[in-house]
Amino acid sequence: MSDSLIGSVVDGRYAITALIGRGGMATVYRARDKRLERDVAVKFMHTHLGAHPDFTERFNREARAAARLSSPYVVAVHDRGVWASPEGTRAYLVMEYVPGPDLRAELSRLGSFTLGTSLALGEQVLRALTSAHAAGIVHRDVKPENIMLTAPVPSPPETLESHPDVYAKVTDFGLARAVTSNATATGQVMGTVAYLAPEVITDGDAGERADLYALGVLLYEFLTGSLPFAGKTPIATAYKQINDDMPRIADQADWLPPEVDAFVEKLTAKKPEDRPANAKEALDGLIALCRKIDVEALSQRIPVAPKRAAHAERTRVDVVPGLGQATQVDLDPTAVIGAAVGEKSQPAQAAAQSELPARQATLVDAQPVLVPPQGAFSPDTSPQPSPQSPQQTKRRRGLFRRGRNAAEPLQDSNVTSAQNSGVAPAKSRKRIVVATALLLIVAIIATAWYFMAGPGQRVDVPKVAGKSYKEAVVALSSKGLSAAKKESYSDSVPSGRVLSTDPTAGTSIHPSTKVTVTVSAGVEKVEVPDLSGKTEAQAKEALRKARLSYEVTTQYSESVKKGRVIAQSSKAGAWVEHDSAVKITVSGGREPIDVPKVVGMWKNDAVSKLENAGFTVSIEEEASDSVAKDAVISQDPEEGESGHRHDNVTIKVSTGNNLVDVPNVLGKSTDDAESELKSAGFSVKKHRFFGALYDTVNRQSPRSGKKAPRGSTVTIGAL
Repeated sequence: MSDSLIGSVVDGRYAITALIGRGGMATVYRARDKRLERDVAVKFMHTHLGAHPDFTERFNREARAAARLSSPYVVAVHDRGVWASPEGTRAYLVMEYVPGPDLRAELSRLGSFTLGTSLALGEQVLRALTSAHAAGIVHRDVKPENIMLTAPVPSPPETLESHPDVYAKVTDFGLARAVTSNATATGQVMGTVAYLAPEVITDGDAGERADLYALGVLLYEFLTGSLPFAGKTPIATAYKQINDDMPRIADQADWLPPEVDAFVEKLTAKKPEDRPANAKEALDGLIALCRKIDVEALSQRIPVAPKRAAHAERTRVDVVPGLGQATQVDLDPTAVIGAAVGEKSQPAQAAAQSELPARQATLVDAQPVLVPPQGAFSPDTSPQPSPQSPQQTKRRRGLFRRGRNAAEPLQDSNVTSAQNSGVAPAKSRKRIVVATALLLIVAIIATAWYFMAGPGQRVDVPKVAGKSYKEAVVALSSKGLSAAKKESYSDSVPSGRVLSTDPTAGTSIHPSTKVTVTVSAGVEKVEVPDLSGKTEAQAKEALRKARLSYEVTTQYSESVKKGRVIAQSSKAGAWVEHDSAVKITVSGGREPIDVPKVVGMWKNDAVSKLENAGFTVSIEEEASDSVAKDAVISQDPEEGESGHRHDNVTIKVSTGNNLVDVPNVLGKSTDDAESELKSAGFSVKKHRFFGALYDTVNRQSPRSGKKAPRGSTVTIGAL
């Protein structure tokens, strides 16, 4: 089906070339900016949303807020407006065009991401959210569809870290807020149900921490290929969001560092106050987490089969019954997660069952088992029933049998025969009692040794976070523990102070276990690249790779080509804190200046005016009957024309009218008179009367004694 908007030109500037996609609130097209000659993305809000009286004003306000964001991980907003399209009046945004796919498409293609790629994407999204939250903007709809990529995700086991040209750009900042403010029903909330924080569903409270909750769901989805909470209906999914605990990712991957699960659980805490305070705090936590992970683990992933391609129009807005909230949900909520859940649930369960007996056997076999000789304390020494699994019961009974067999040499034939006859000799009973007592004493001593000096000895790791390394060593030594130092950068903990321990504080460990103490190395510093002579785009990319932000100003330059870097605020080669802003000055080319008017001015004044304006001056002289001597007759270029500094302006200056005395030629022959007049600088016109019999000049004009301009004509008459 053809799209009526393709081929249209929005406000005489943006030529619509292709449809990118449709959503519940807007349609996005690719367009060509005719003025700046670049590709852009134009997002049109659906016409029914613009029917509300204050929608356009609020939409524009949010668009202006989104345009304030400055981050390489945010899709830039270039323009906004309202266009009277053939289908009705539409508010629109003009945004940066990102050529790569969105994360939903990549999840469908790959199934899941490596740990390294997942954490790198999480960091980039958090940097975008940090910029947004600092500007007072809450996204409210963080999901894979709203995260664009500059290029496809590298195929596992490769990670994003080895492909710096591939990174995420978050889009749709401010749009959810704009639409929510125009909802017609009281208390309605727009969003995608699988990523909504519990407080959004129950109270409609979508703050900064709701964005962090959505990111936690994203990280789970990146690693597992499925959503943590998925029901057959929107209300079922919402119920799980509110009530169910976050599933552990490590249940599907025993290689996964436990810190990853802990971080995801913190982001997705049911209470907002239990999550990080803001995106910056979450970003610091993620960076600290990444430094703890072994490089080998970064290339691993949970194998998930690729899914079918997501449909371009797979969302709608539904009201969740009983919650009083309008929630944007998938038309088929299981389409995203159903295959993945089915694939992982049975294998995971089977693995857990297969591992359970082995683990139980290890635990049981490790415990000292004391079994008295048969008949020593009671006539019935058979195992008593207990609420154990069949496997556990079987293994414990086997151990008891081995214990009884070990005790049998304590019995002799006399004991046996005495028991058979019902009378036990006193000597045999005494031996049994002594042997039992000895066994109990040995067991008590062995148990005491096991827990006080043997393998069972345990001490709790003390809390040393925030202390100096020396103080931490003292605290650990008091518990009999040794320490190994490790340094890690931190944006919040001062240099030299303890960040964490491994094992963590409160963990019960054997005194021989070495505790790794991670000490803050302070804020990580990065080297400022040399940006001189680079284009603005090249400079921005160099700063992004160096993990620095930037601010751009433009300045005219007579020597640096337009669009090239003139100067940078931080010297190349200097070491500064990561994410610091480097101000770059970009050449705007030669400064255009208007040629001033100097015609009619005296020569010296004209020269001064032109030179003060930045021009050089050339002077030509010319006689003039109408312009006084030393006055400017004309200029080239003329006044008002545009030029640049050091351009040349030529002025013509009057030398005056050049008057000379007219000589007296009366009475002279016409030939002599003509010769004298020409010698004086005049041209001659002759009139002869009556045949000029005498050839004598009897009249002239102008008369002698007058002054006339050199080169003018003198008329003479002869008889």
